[in-house]
Amino acid sequence: MYRFLLDNLAHNSYRNDTGRTMLDMNAAFLNRDLNRVRQILASILADLPSHTYQKQTEGSGAAFGYHGLIHVMFSYLGMFIQSEVHSSQGRADAVVETAGDVFLFEFKFNQTATDALAQLRTNGCGDKYRASGKTLTAIGVNFNSAERSVDDWITEPF
Repeated sequence: MYRFLLDNLAHNSYRNDTGRTMLDMNAAFLNRDLNRVRQILASILADLPSHTYQKQTEGSGAAFGYHGLIHVMFSYLGMFIQSEVHSSQGRADAVVETAGDVFLFEFKFNQTATDALAQLRTNGCGDKYRASGKTLTAIGVNFNSAERSVDDWITEPF
């Protein structure tokens, strides 16, 4: 299902000018425009019909559902993404690498992006990338079940 959904999103710019295609997201990543990545992600989630959501808690897989969708979207873009990336002290939910950047993501469900960033720092998730010479950016994301979208997003240098 994700494959067909993403294929449709990747090619929908000829039908309308929503500014939320996968190609737009790819350009935003490559331009380090993380606010635009957030806007496009929020727009994609807002476009999903309400009846496709089920009442879920983090333990029942809701956070994994969002995390899985993001992994598939970024992977479909041809971005190098890894999920559940372990370090010596913990793990990051996702890591996206471009030629000059490493973006470390931590996803929360009905919590805060600040909590997500704190977890990335506590677990030293970016330490193994320091010798790469790439710019490291931590991204804390919170998914809100009531809004069914991203309600909190913080980026900062790692």
